[in-house]
Amino acid sequence: MTRNNIRTLLLICFLLALMLPVWSESSQPEEISVVMDNNYPPFVFYDSQGQLKGILVDEWALFEEKTGIEVTISAMDWSDALEGMENGHFDVIDTIFKNPEREAIYDFTEPYADIDVSIFFHRNISGINTVESIKGFSVAAKRGDQAVNVLLDAGIENITLYDSYEDIIKAASRNEVVIFVIDNPPALHFLFKYELQDTFNHTSPLYTGQFHRAVKKEDNALIQVLESGFSKITSDEKQAILDKWYGKSSIINDTLYKFIQYLLIFIVVIALALLAWNTTLRKKVHKKTADLLEAVNDLSYNKSKLHAIIESMPDWVLILHRDGQIIDFLTPKSFDFLLGQPEDFIGRSLEEIFDKELTDRFITALNEVMDNGDILPVEYSLVTDTTRYYEARFSKLNDEEVISIVRDITEKTMSQQAILKLSIMDTATNVYNRNYFESQLEILRETSLEGVSFLLVDIDGLKLVNDTQGHAMGDHYLKTVSSMLKEQFSSAEFIARIGGDEFIVVLKGLTESDVLNSKLGLQAKINALNEDGRMIPFSISIGFSTYDSTTSTVEDLIRVADDFMYREKLFHRQSTKSKNIDTLSTMLEERDFITQGHVNRMSHLIIDLARVLNTTESDMNALALFAQFHDIGKIGISDTILFKPDKLTEKEFTEMKRHSEIGFRIAESSPDLMHISEWIYKHHEWWNGKGYPFGLKGENIPMACRILTLVDAYDAMTNDRPYRSAMSDQDAIEELKRCSGTQFDPTIVDAFIKMLSGNKNLTS
Repeated sequence: MTRNNIRTLLLICFLLALMLPVWSESSQPEEISVVMDNNYPPFVFYDSQGQLKGILVDEWALFEEKTGIEVTISAMDWSDALEGMENGHFDVIDTIFKNPEREAIYDFTEPYADIDVSIFFHRNISGINTVESIKGFSVAAKRGDQAVNVLLDAGIENITLYDSYEDIIKAASRNEVVIFVIDNPPALHFLFKYELQDTFNHTSPLYTGQFHRAVKKEDNALIQVLESGFSKITSDEKQAILDKWYGKSSIINDTLYKFIQYLLIFIVVIALALLAWNTTLRKKVHKKTADLLEAVNDLSYNKSKLHAIIESMPDWVLILHRDGQIIDFLTPKSFDFLLGQPEDFIGRSLEEIFDKELTDRFITALNEVMDNGDILPVEYSLVTDTTRYYEARFSKLNDEEVISIVRDITEKTMSQQAILKLSIMDTATNVYNRNYFESQLEILRETSLEGVSFLLVDIDGLKLVNDTQGHAMGDHYLKTVSSMLKEQFSSAEFIARIGGDEFIVVLKGLTESDVLNSKLGLQAKINALNEDGRMIPFSISIGFSTYDSTTSTVEDLIRVADDFMYREKLFHRQSTKSKNIDTLSTMLEERDFITQGHVNRMSHLIIDLARVLNTTESDMNALALFAQFHDIGKIGISDTILFKPDKLTEKEFTEMKRHSEIGFRIAESSPDLMHISEWIYKHHEWWNGKGYPFGLKGENIPMACRILTLVDAYDAMTNDRPYRSAMSDQDAIEELKRCSGTQFDPTIVDAFIKMLSGNKNLTS
């Protein structure tokens, strides 16, 4: 070979060497399709917006940038990914573990991640630590996952397959799965996502797999492209991606941390050892000095605090010797309720200050406190210008001394007494009430009734007094009778008001004759009281009983006395029957100067009209009484309204209308008027229902009321009133006609006008 040939050969070799990289680059593909798992966080997963994210997505993006090869990533369920790769739909499969079966059909890149795979089990299941320990359990795994092969090889046959790791965790959250074998990274991610991290435990890794990228068998050129492309990604770029998805850790490497920790401890120990000899003595001195200062400060603080507490207390604080001598008086100020100034008590014994009975109570309390160590209160009272109440609380201070705190409890005691009085006393009469009486009956039932007498007193006609003269007058009657009872029976066991108008007197040590004489004496006082000519006289019915063989129980005594009183009440009712009518008539005359003439005229007119209407004789008698007392309720109306010369205001008229109700109550209180009480109540009703108080209409109004309404109106129109002059008979008749069918019963109007025409020769 010539030198020129050699030169030519070398030149050709050099040109071939220069062209080799170009040929290599021109042989790489322009596009690669990659398939991988779609739910393997943090390596690959879809975010909430449906975007594919993760470590592998970022690495393939860098691969595309470094190589210029367009990469198309398809993410799907792992079983679908395996099937698609096997069918040749994709160039590369990622997130794949290497196993013998897969090595037969794929070539693999070098591994790029180690993946631990553990057994996860519910925290309530114990004893799970190896694959052997889960035999017999139903185990969940992902379809197409290497874990399925591992479980089958270990003899685990009861395997439930799911399309994705997340489906397994969802099933676990519904308690459908209690044991599953999946790769640790997605397992931990989804357990935290579904808040099951405390519900499931896991074993040490069952095995550790490695992520590879794989291509079809013998596609070495593509393997070289993958290895070359990913090798161009620097370690810093890889770390940046890992930090992005795993997060940066600020925690020092455990080994380095422990080393630094031990080193610091060693340095501190050495430093302390070097300084110990110099600091020990100083610390002791400082500690003793600090303790002393602290003790002094605490003592001063506690003294100030105690002084402030005592200063602010509304109490009297003393120190006493166990024998009763006052050693110290801690209260720095005087109180008005003390029997002297604080300094007057120091050095004196209790018996020098208090009477013997109270001193003995105090000494007994002191001895009990010293023996038992308990806190013991003693309540007592002192009398100077007034009576005041105190509470002394004794507490053991040491073996020889007792501290006593004395408080004025006068207001508290007076309040309790007032409450007690309200519970057992009748405030209107200042005698005991029924509550007290019932409590005493319980005591009497348990004791001997020898010499016991019961005397029952009932005020006759108290309801009539209340209805006619007001409750203030009724209360006056009650107080007067209770005062007489207390005066007449000053030695009684007790006197109680046991009903609205009823009292009981319980006596002891009196004979039946004694009680009878006392009864007569009480009646004499009542008679003397009535000599002043009061409108409604005092009247009482009295019954009594004294213990004997026929009254062996409390109930017997009350029954006999009650029967006695009731008989006397019936007698009084018969004897005062006519007096009640006279009394009511007098009261009506005193309250209304027009009443007598008005009543007389109305009585004649009503009787005449009743005869025209064929009313019975008994009804005519009742009508005459009705004419006399239909306005009896006016005695309960104010004089300013009753005698007002001008027209009444709406408010005044409303008050005036109450007289029919008041009259009804008065009539109900009187046996002589009770049969006409309903008429009195309804005598202002109108035929058309516009009257009061019930708005009755037509024949629902009693006939007597319809008669009286017409006669009353006619008499009012034809006689002078304070606010107007009388009308003529003819004008009054015209007014009756005008109001016929509205205010008045038309039938009665016609009969009345006919009656007047016959009597006075008037024409209609």
